[in-house]
Amino acid sequence: MGPNRKSRIKLFRNPLTALALLYAVVLLGCAPEGTTQILSYHGFAARGGGFRHPGVDFAVFAGDPVIAAADGVVVQAGFGWGCGNGVSIEHRAQEAPLGWTLYCHFTEINVREGQTVKRGDVLGTAGITGQTGGVPHVHFGLCPNKPCPWSGGFDDNVDPLAFIVGCFNPASPLGYPAFETSEGGPRLVLTYPVRCTGRAHAQ
Repeated sequence: MGPNRKSRIKLFRNPLTALALLYAVVLLGCAPEGTTQILSYHGFAARGGGFRHPGVDFAVFAGDPVIAAADGVVVQAGFGWGCGNGVSIEHRAQEAPLGWTLYCHFTEINVREGQTVKRGDVLGTAGITGQTGGVPHVHFGLCPNKPCPWSGGFDDNVDPLAFIVGCFNPASPLGYPAFETSEGGPRLVLTYPVRCTGRAHAQ
């Protein structure tokens, strides 16, 4: 065994080093096949610890489609400070509201207020409007009790990743139910608001 290989094995035996390497991979944006890259998580403290992130930021290229994460009705479509060009959707089950999703930083919006959308429908194209720091991404928020505020409002949000069950597959648009039953009642089922990597989901 060569000295270089020995040093590599020794490096990975140190749990702190392994953890640091794991975080480095995450921060560099490596995403496993069939998922999508996350730039910022819900609750991530940034800007010197004075800002809590009320959603999840997904990496995209400018012009990529932003898709509805579940069936619903568009309750707001337009421009707001922070969000930029964005869309808010209300989701219901058996006429009862299950929650509202928020999608921000569009270049173009393809839907209008009052429009009914299905999971996977293209809401618009991703861009850098609003507070993006010039980095194209899609901000995705979820609010269970009322529409998500387009700026701030961390306390009204929950982590949408806890409700995401997988990628939207255009070959099987009914692959996931609208909601699932839990002890607290119906629970919203979401897919990623952007198309995942991998050939099965790239169409």
